[in-house]
Amino acid sequence: MRCAHRHLGRAAALAAVLAALRGPAAPDPAERDALLALWRAHAAAPSNHAALARAAADLLRRFPAGELRPVTQGLGAWHALRASATNEAAALWTAMLSADSTPLERAGQTLARAWLTRLDRETVRAALRAHYAAHALFPPTLQPLRELPPDRRPPLTDRFGDAWQYSLDAFAHIPGTRGHRYRLFSARLGEQLSDLRAALARPYGGGREPPRPLRRIGSAVQFELGTERPVITEGASVGPWHLALVTDRFLVLADGDYWYLVAPPDATPTPPPAERRP
Repeated sequence: MRCAHRHLGRAAALAAVLAALRGPAAPDPAERDALLALWRAHAAAPSNHAALARAAADLLRRFPAGELRPVTQGLGAWHALRASATNEAAALWTAMLSADSTPLERAGQTLARAWLTRLDRETVRAALRAHYAAHALFPPTLQPLRELPPDRRPPLTDRFGDAWQYSLDAFAHIPGTRGHRYRLFSARLGEQLSDLRAALARPYGGGREPPRPLRRIGSAVQFELGTERPVITEGASVGPWHLALVTDRFLVLADGDYWYLVAPPDATPTPPPAERRP
């Protein structure tokens, strides 16, 4: 039995290596070029939210089952939210939760859960305001919210399935004010990144630049990340960066909140077996 498990482990490892050496994926060229045009329009005028949300919606109608759909949905949802079309944004992120068969779809799920968590937190805040209006104090725990009727009960966990981090706070230098302030955040996102208003105050990407790709070997890519030069395969991560897709025209990276389309480096050919050196 132990020998069988060892052979299965070797087979899985060999499959991963062969997948990396096969080369980049090849989405529908028409969808690929349309997404690249949308990304370039986003990069050129990132504050043109309503127009970019409409462009993303049009692309989704043109390619209803496209392989790159999660990127279009995520980009369109962010612009829809910035254009005050909250329901449209929520619908796009919710749709991203239904697919998880590829690295791109799984990265899209993480991205969608983060933004839906921020929206859910606003619902919890509204319930806490209603409690405060009725009792002149915020509750010491979220138990009163659990006891609300189902149609008024807010989400009691974030979209990662974890309970909210909630505690009472007080105004600094003003004694006796505990119960008039609170802290509420997702453990996965952290206190600062859980706040929707703070997230919307940041530009796309939060001002962070993705790592620079140096070279490509099949679907593996070497990046410049500070003083490090990590090589990661499609579906793997280094630091906050997840390599979701490798194509001949662009790489798709994700950081848990945003998509990034990055120009690919020149491919380094993999030598045939006869030419390899030990």
